[in-house]
Amino acid sequence: MHIQYVGSGYEGGAHDNYGFSERVFDLKNSKKLELKDITSMPKNKIEAILMKNIDKMNSGTMDGDGEVKNSEMLLVEKIPASDNFYFDDKNLYFHYSPYEIAAFAAGDITIPVSWEDLKGTLNAEFKERMKIK
Repeated sequence: MHIQYVGSGYEGGAHDNYGFSERVFDLKNSKKLELKDITSMPKNKIEAILMKNIDKMNSGTMDGDGEVKNSEMLLVEKIPASDNFYFDDKNLYFHYSPYEIAAFAAGDITIPVSWEDLKGTLNAEFKERMKIK
């Protein structure tokens, strides 16, 4: 089960601020899933994949010349592999709130990491339950 929490508030300045928290629960085993329950890949390798995949899902930001890539708005040199994730049958998704890795104008950014990207490091039980080939 996946639950997405969103919160917002005005803290002063030009605009309010908002953020997301993703929580994924394994109802069969009655526990909150952690990244280690899905993959054994070291976080530094996941971070490299996140950098590679940053522009796979556009945040929708536009300027006078058109679409602006997420990678053009980054505020960090490396994207942390956070516990703010969820998944479907194709990908593991890392979700970042405004200012977490990019400018407010970028909005929230979701970065997909395919099961293929994680090949060889997926937890066997997770892989079987998700029917990942």
